[in-house]
This record gives sequence, C-alpha cells and structure tokens, in this order.
Amino acid sequence: MSDDAKERKVRRDKGLIMATERDLFCLLWIAEQYAARFEQIQRLLSRFPDPHKPFRGELIAETTVKDLIARWQRAGWIDYQRFLADSRGYAWVTRKGLALVELDDVFTARPPASSRLPHIYAVNQVRLWMDLQGFEWTSERRSKASFEKVKKGETLGPIPDALVRSKDHGKVAIEVEISPKKPADTAEKLRNLLDATELNMERLHDEQMFPLVWFYVPNQRMKKLVEAACEKVGAEYQLRVRVAVQADLIA
Repeated sequence: MSDDAKERKVRRDKGLIMATERDLFCLLWIAEQYAARFEQIQRLLSRFPDPHKPFRGELIAETTVKDLIARWQRAGWIDYQRFLADSRGYAWVTRKGLALVELDDVFTARPPASSRLPHIYAVNQVRLWMDLQGFEWTSERRSKASFEKVKKGETLGPIPDALVRSKDHGKVAIEVEISPKKPADTAEKLRNLLDATELNMERLHDEQMFPLVWFYVPNQRMKKLVEAACEKVGAEYQLRVRVAVQADLIA
C-alpha cells in the first residue's frame, strides 16, 4: 500500500471515546444514586489521580472535571444540566451510559426531578463519606429496581435511602432527613423499618430486615426533631436507632 493510501485509510476507532476504569466507576456510582452534582463528581474523580503522581488526598482541578464531564457528554454517556443559575450542575446517566455499565435492564434513564435534587445531594454526601469508611452500600434506586421485579401482590417492605453493611455493624438502614417533618410521620417511617422482617433461607425463620437504623441530619435542630420522633416508637426500639449530624448535607 502506498504512503498516500495509508494516509487516506481511516482507523475504525477514530473519534471513538474509549471508557476507562475511572469512567466506569464514576458512571456506575452516579447511576446508582440517580444523579450527582459537579463537586461530588470531582470527589469521585479524585479517587483516580494521575498515575504519574502520588495521591495525597487533594481534589483534582475543576478544569479537569469540566473536561471529563464534556467527554462523557460527547460519548453520550451522561446528560448534564444546571437547574439553578447560582449553583453547580448535575449529571445523570443516559441509556447509552447505563448500557456501558450493564444497568440498562435494571434502571430507566431519566433526568432527576428538580424537587428531589436537594435530597439526592444529601444522600450522595453520606455515601461519599461511607465509601471511604469501607461500608458496602446498596442504593435506594437499586432496592426499588428489585421491588419493581417482584411478583404482583408481593412486596419487599419499606425501602430506606440506602442499606449498608459492614463487619462491625452488620446490616444498617440509612435515612437522610434534611427538612423538618411531623414527628408522627417520621415515627411511622421508623416503626415500619424497625418492624420489617425477612426470611433467612439458611435458618428458615424470619429475622429483622433492618437491625439498625441510622439517621443523618444537617444540624442540631433537625437532630432534636428526629430524636423526638424516635421517642414515639417505644423504648425497645430506641437502642436500634442512631441520629448523627453531618453538616455538609445542604448544598
């Protein structure tokens, strides 16, 4: 083949964006959480530093994050939008992106409802912290997808914001509360979680679905409201509940 012919020959993968390990990790994480805001994506991407430089816990540059988000958009893996003029945008995974991480038969690609973004942000903040503590996280979205696949008339029971597992604590339901609710409403949700049971197939008897419930709230005022709700469920339940303040839950 002549040199001119070689120059005219176009590589089959020219212009094709190839997914990296970092891409797959971040897209899977965002898909599980419904969506993620710019600075949360920055924290995710920072877990995969430049291989030529040691990682010392610093965040990667915002310009790098913008470039990578733009790359994902060009590949058709995500949509990205700013919902408020004075705040960062959110990314969510498209059908093409879901197919890339083999979740297109599990989740439906759709933009998040703007009314849910503050709660999505808050739950993401809890997960970002828990990831680093070694907790195994099952998202609400994953649990709801399982719920939709059960037979008609069956139910998986109450679905918390997340379910985590660890060697030290076992199985824990996670609830994130960022806005005040009536103590009676919170108490009802808590009672449903604490009363839920499931069949242990190895021991062939029912056991608690959520032995522990951990609430995460943004401030002391919210903590007092949730604790007031906990008092309504009875003393025998209160030993299974923890309420913790995490100040970064509000965007």
